[in-house]
Amino acid sequence: MKRFIADEKGNTMIFMLGSMTMLVLMFVIIGSFANVFIIKEKASNNAEQASLAASGEILAGLNTAINQYDQFQYDFYMSIERLDLYAANSILKKLGEEKVKLSSSGRDLSTIEINHNAINNVIKDELPGISNALQGFVTSELGTAVSRVHNAVEKNINDNNGVLSGTTVIIFNKNKRVEVKTATKYKAIKYDSLFPEDKRLIKQKGEGLKFEFLSGFGTFKSEYTFP
Repeated sequence: MKRFIADEKGNTMIFMLGSMTMLVLMFVIIGSFANVFIIKEKASNNAEQASLAASGEILAGLNTAINQYDQFQYDFYMSIERLDLYAANSILKKLGEEKVKLSSSGRDLSTIEINHNAINNVIKDELPGISNALQGFVTSELGTAVSRVHNAVEKNINDNNGVLSGTTVIIFNKNKRVEVKTATKYKAIKYDSLFPEDKRLIKQKGEGLKFEFLSGFGTFKSEYTFP
């Protein structure tokens, strides 16, 4: 009888150890899956933030183009002695009016959204401009903005501990947005050394603001992948 009881205790102990081992493995597996989702979300946030930072650089370039075109308008109307027409048609004047209109529209728009929508609407309405000048200024500023966009994306990815190498920046995608494809490196909770380097990168895509004026502008596209 004593031997039978001892055997039963031994079997129970083995069963308990086996069950505990299974539970530990389950927690490791669940933790690994949870970690994947966390890293995926981080990669998604990095891509979105980088694309929005890039969009900000595009907006800055468009704002410069608008100021350049306004000066061109002034010089043109001055040359024909019709400053009254400049006063009526100034693109800066129209931009200000558009911002007031959007601000009082009753829509819940942030300052950035108002600025973005106003610039889009005014450029779309004014293209190509007197002697195609607005078209030319916008084209020039978009070209100049490309390097600033790359710098903004690089800084954003690095500041957020993302993986810069292999990150792709598209100006503009089919949705008329700046698109950023980037990745974040996965680190396993346990047995991390078993994962090869090429299986660690979790890639995600983000899109910035939509530049609707491009519909009447023509094709502008730049694509760059960080080495």
